[in-house]
Amino acid sequence: MKYTALTLLIGFIYFQAVAQHSMQGYISDEKTGERLIGCSVHILGTTEGVTSNNYGFYSIKINKLPAWVVFSYIGYQTDTVEFVPAGNNIDVMLSQKTSNLKEVEIRATSAATSTPRTGVLTIPVQQIKQLPALGGEVDVMKAFQLMPGVQGGSEGTSGLYVRGGTPDQNLILLDDIPLYYVNHIGGFISVFDVNAINDIKLIKGGFPARYGGRLSSVVDIRMKTGNSSEIKGEYGIGLLASRIFIEGPVLKKEKTKFMFSLRRCNLDIATRLITRMQSGLVFSAGYTFYDLYSKITHEIDSDNSISFSFYNGRDNIFFKQRDPVAAGSDTFFDYQANIIWGNTLASVKWNHQYNKNVFGTLTFAYTHFKYLNRVQYEEKYKSDKEVIEKASTSFVSGVNDVILKKDFDYFVSNTISL
Repeated sequence: MKYTALTLLIGFIYFQAVAQHSMQGYISDEKTGERLIGCSVHILGTTEGVTSNNYGFYSIKINKLPAWVVFSYIGYQTDTVEFVPAGNNIDVMLSQKTSNLKEVEIRATSAATSTPRTGVLTIPVQQIKQLPALGGEVDVMKAFQLMPGVQGGSEGTSGLYVRGGTPDQNLILLDDIPLYYVNHIGGFISVFDVNAINDIKLIKGGFPARYGGRLSSVVDIRMKTGNSSEIKGEYGIGLLASRIFIEGPVLKKEKTKFMFSLRRCNLDIATRLITRMQSGLVFSAGYTFYDLYSKITHEIDSDNSISFSFYNGRDNIFFKQRDPVAAGSDTFFDYQANIIWGNTLASVKWNHQYNKNVFGTLTFAYTHFKYLNRVQYEEKYKSDKEVIEKASTSFVSGVNDVILKKDFDYFVSNTISL
């Protein structure tokens, strides 16, 4: 009986995949070349539709020709193209739209082009940038606190409490790789720089099998791949942090592009100055953090691309002191204490389109979280600063993950995907 059921299932999948015309390709931003994740693709005049995957790839099928395909994405102009059942990819470029707000009219229809997954929240990055910010720092995690079923815990913090769960029960992914601690300043700011993010999604329930088991939620964040047409950048100096962002093609070649983003906290600049002035240049103390994002993507051909992603973030609470051991002494001591924690992430991905229905990703990655509590002491001569005595103690804790995995997306039909 079980073999009969398996045979029928395989036969059904084969019939769905073969007995239809297929059209596939990639959906990108016309100006920057950034792939559009979750773009809606549907057959004009029908309720059949699909969405692009995490790499902007789509595959849609139809039984009867001719037909027209509609591509729509929030913040972009809708484009309609003729259905072309070709073996090669039909890539679509969407342009951003700017329009004045008009009267809002809500209408109900009996048919829908797609059925949205329940429990999945997606907020466009451009809308997140318009939210109120603490010290000028826009926080993507706080944007989800405004959504139903999500709470923020303590006032002003960026932790997510989803349907009664705690922040440690959330799976946080950056380009499919887990991060273990995602907060700065005791939870008031997350580690995610909105300038370096292309797409962010919160899954509150019914997690797909590829995410593994989690009690509360999954936060799936995708980094930008970079601008393929021109080198662009921006910088800013805020009350809380300074930042720089740059993206563009490598050596004016559209097939290779990069993205680089750096954000650093400014609090230690003021605390160093204040503590030095109050102590007569004897000691300094403070707190700072930084987040560094970078990504390089190379398109080998129409079916293959490879990318390298890197993230490094650190928080540092420090105290430094230099003082004579005794009055009239020819020695002095250096004392330094640090509490340091943060994440390091690196990954290499190879994307390959096997045919018009199958898309695969091979990932090799390393992710590391480290917590360090360290105290150092040195006694030196004033004349030549030769070390007389030296002592240190430290406590180190961390997590190391080495990941090797292969993912496949099989678009069986417009309503079934594996």
